[in-house]
Amino acid sequence: MPEEKSRRVRVLAIDGGGIRGIIPALVLARIEELTGKPASELFDLIAGTSTGGIIALGVNVPAAGGAGATARPRWSARELADMYVSEGPRIFDASLVRSIHIKESHALMVRFEAFNSLNHPNWNVPPNDPRSPTTFGIVTSARAMRQIQIALKYTF
Repeated sequence: MPEEKSRRVRVLAIDGGGIRGIIPALVLARIEELTGKPASELFDLIAGTSTGGIIALGVNVPAAGGAGATARPRWSARELADMYVSEGPRIFDASLVRSIHIKESHALMVRFEAFNSLNHPNWNVPPNDPRSPTTFGIVTSARAMRQIQIALKYTF
């Protein structure tokens, strides 16, 4: 009985991390450039968590009208990386954390977070009571707009 060669399964797991998803998108874009092939042809399985899942789906969705193993993906990793650059500040919240060591056992942590920093509207859900025809299905309010938080933490 001839021996069967075991086939290696190529798996790509992409971590999450919000706007930092641009990093694996750029790495994957470079791999695509070097090989001349889309990521969907280079790996048997591409998966990810959070923003990594968005990238995994993005490089696997077939182009319009395409289906099956020979279909080209709708987006290249480079196009996804470009989307992070153009749309990232609108989608992801910004944060900055800095630790400053004062003495051996003393430290100050400064944390700055901006939610909805570009101040796009966050509409509430429209009322769904059909007995109120004047407001049914009409957005009449919005959630909080831009929020900025600054925190200090001193440990000793």
